[in-house]
Amino acid sequence: MRSVPTIASFAVALAVMALMVKGFGINLGETWDAVKSANPYLYVLAIFSYYVAFLLRGWRWQIMIRNIGINTNAGEKVPSIRACTEFIMLGWFGNTLAVARLGDAYRSWLLSHETGIGFSRSFGTIVAERMIDVATVAVLLAISIALFIAGIKSGERSWILVSLGVGLGLVFAALIILLAMVKYGKRVALKLPGRFNEIYKRIHDGTLGSFRRLPLLFSISAMLWIIDSLRLLLVLQAVDAHIEMTAVQALAFILFASLAQSVLTAIPFTPGGLGFVEAGFTGILAPVLSSASLATAITILERSITYASVVVFGGILFISRQIFKRGTSQLAQPSVVKDSS
Repeated sequence: MRSVPTIASFAVALAVMALMVKGFGINLGETWDAVKSANPYLYVLAIFSYYVAFLLRGWRWQIMIRNIGINTNAGEKVPSIRACTEFIMLGWFGNTLAVARLGDAYRSWLLSHETGIGFSRSFGTIVAERMIDVATVAVLLAISIALFIAGIKSGERSWILVSLGVGLGLVFAALIILLAMVKYGKRVALKLPGRFNEIYKRIHDGTLGSFRRLPLLFSISAMLWIIDSLRLLLVLQAVDAHIEMTAVQALAFILFASLAQSVLTAIPFTPGGLGFVEAGFTGILAPVLSSASLATAITILERSITYASVVVFGGILFISRQIFKRGTSQLAQPSVVKDSS
């Protein structure tokens, strides 16, 4: 957190948000009024739905860990769904504070440290998890685009098409990486120095080994994105925002917007996509709501859930773990007893 790149990334995020306020002509007074008037019950329900999804993510990751095969003779063990959920939460907490999504590496280290599964194989499961997410997002993006984009004026589609382009670009990149790993992975490994050869092989095995029970993994992934859409719907209702479309188009737009927000979150230049998510998400909402100030209010409420609450609750979890581990280590220290003989 104290590194120069991290500090610089927060400065970039603030600059992007300042440009967003100026570029969209946002009235901060109207925005704050909309935030204050939000229905607190719907807002709390939106927070609840967000954290329910963490349990599903924990379950999905546990399945992928089982897929790679656990060697109990080597001291490896499958973590519980609760432990997987906790590790994911801590990883996301790391991503909100550091650039380049270093929280994913931290999550991999936690899994390795707590279960005995090697770091490289652990990291491979996270790579596979990202690829499944990207593939699911691509399918759902295509469906949502087909359902609602016809109702958007041609001059107001730029942000939507940019978001779609980013999403599809990530999909193609993931597919290319996966195909390259399948076809050329072992050949590449042979050309690497000995140590890196072994590391790559473990990542390769962890990634490709995770792709079992794919129908179940994709079903859980689809449920996760639907829950994300439900959260956005609750936030929209909390501020009484109206989307001037047919019911089907409105639901498709909500699905699209929630997916686009997740894609923007993956931008590694700032912690948790800070700045870029706010600008992109507001730009997607504003043409549909015909009010940049209301769109900004919705973005603030959304990011208070998907970013600020992760900093708070993830920080509490992180500090609690450190205190518990410190207390456990002190209790585990043997007492010194004098030998009377």
